[in-house]
Amino acid sequence: MTTTENTRQLAADGARFLGDPAFRVNPEDFYRRLVEEAPVLPLGNGTWLIGGHAELRAALRDTRFSRAAGAAHESEFLSSDPRPEVQRMGRCLRGTMLYLDPPEHARVRKFHRDPFLPRAVREWQDEADRIADELARNLPKDEVFDLKEKFALPIPERLICTILGVPVEDHKLWEEWTGALLRLDRTGHAEDGGFEEARAAMVAFGEYFDALIRERRENPGDDLISVLVAEDETGDRLTDDELVGNLILLTSAGHETTANTIASTVVLLLRDRANWDRLLADPSLADKAIEEVLRIEGAQRFMVPRTTTEDVEIGGHTIPAGDRVIFVTHAANRDPSAFPDPLRFDIDRDPKSHVAFGGGAHTCLGVHLARLELVTALRALLRHHPNLALAVPEEQLETSPTPTVRGWESLPCISTTA
Repeated sequence: MTTTENTRQLAADGARFLGDPAFRVNPEDFYRRLVEEAPVLPLGNGTWLIGGHAELRAALRDTRFSRAAGAAHESEFLSSDPRPEVQRMGRCLRGTMLYLDPPEHARVRKFHRDPFLPRAVREWQDEADRIADELARNLPKDEVFDLKEKFALPIPERLICTILGVPVEDHKLWEEWTGALLRLDRTGHAEDGGFEEARAAMVAFGEYFDALIRERRENPGDDLISVLVAEDETGDRLTDDELVGNLILLTSAGHETTANTIASTVVLLLRDRANWDRLLADPSLADKAIEEVLRIEGAQRFMVPRTTTEDVEIGGHTIPAGDRVIFVTHAANRDPSAFPDPLRFDIDRDPKSHVAFGGGAHTCLGVHLARLELVTALRALLRHHPNLALAVPEEQLETSPTPTVRGWESLPCISTTA
């Protein structure tokens, strides 16, 4: 096969990767070929993939790869709807940090920054320990249970409920709405984008947070919503649309991704029991283990598309202004030029250059909270369930069909008493 034919086949596989859940079940060969053969890959129709580690890290810091330039397209499923309440949610989506560029991005992010800095996140350690310990103690012994449903999901859900100052029971509403949003396909490569379900979820989320915002303005407390509705030191404040959009982002972006990474941690550590036993003997290795999990099985397969604001030279290609570019984080985190023997799960590896949390101005706001939750969850399982095992062979686990998120529909496990 010629180089041109190879590139053409790789581009066809790239389109399948974006649009075909069955193809994403085992994409390792595609990742390898993307990194080795075309770290910057044109798919045609103005769409590109970037999978090389060096190229992706450079692009993350390059402001010519814009989130805001594609916001109108990304929110069109809302703004094109004739119903005013749905159109309003399009404005809320475009006002999130996810779809803003500097300097407007910095203005909105500053309101959210302080509660997610390391010193602030450390104040939630005791609450995270309490939640994880309670959930771990309540997992059954000697019978099969779904670790994702019973343990991995409730940890980030309960903690963010506490941070926001809302009833813990509300997380069940979020699960339903977030599921609809995560199933939404914005790549343009899926047959059914799930748009109507996502519209209903956005409207329900908006009504939910509108009520909380009104209540906190009348009766402020020490929770995150009360902090966000207040003016900053310059007299600036977030609009209602900005508040609603970014609260949806905080709740929907955090708990499903964290839960799937907790589940992936268990899968990876139990794949070779020696790794699990090593952590049982030395729980202080939990931090390093989590970083390696984030590198090889971080919950985000690829990032939402960016749009070039001018022609960009990268990886031997010129990406024209106005084209859409998708950063394939899982490929970059398997690039052997950055991570030797990249498919090997190695607790002793120094993986700090991984891009599981993005980079540049759009580095994940909740990076420190996510790390706290992941390490806390792992240590709780080690304490309470040293004999934890998968209840089915790994190849029988059902992966999530969600386009961007690498995850599991469920994680059947069993914890024996001896």
